[in-house]
Amino acid sequence: MVGERVDAQGRCCDEAWALYQTVRFQPIQPLNRFKRGAIISLCVPAGVIQSTVRTKFTIRRHIALLRLGRFQFQLLYGGNELMTYRELSACVKCSINEAYELSRFFNQNAFYWLERGRLFLCSTDQKKVLKLPLDSTNYFINIKLPERNDAIL
Repeated sequence: MVGERVDAQGRCCDEAWALYQTVRFQPIQPLNRFKRGAIISLCVPAGVIQSTVRTKFTIRRHIALLRLGRFQFQLLYGGNELMTYRELSACVKCSINEAYELSRFFNQNAFYWLERGRLFLCSTDQKKVLKLPLDSTNYFINIKLPERNDAIL
């Protein structure tokens, strides 16, 4: 786990940025592959791990807001390769501008942008964008989820 995920000005720090590049995604149900859209965490705002109760509240709130905004989305986990650290996330069919707005509104440091089979890591403050080296399908896994989840206190 990363100690500080933002610097003193609230920007995504280099340690967190490096960690975000190792992401894997575990779909909860078969994923409709949107040609364009964003994968945004629904929990762990500003990189701060919360209690189970607070995490559930945050997730429910963000899902309600996506529904209210009439966004098409599917749930999946974003985490490490073994999924011992995983965050419930949404794959949202939206424009890149809407992705930045949602990511800021959900108080996230970064989000993933899918376009034409490629995956990009975008900092919410729009200071960094990185095309990840592999085709987007290489970042999706299908494993049995462990009971342990280090993303929740």
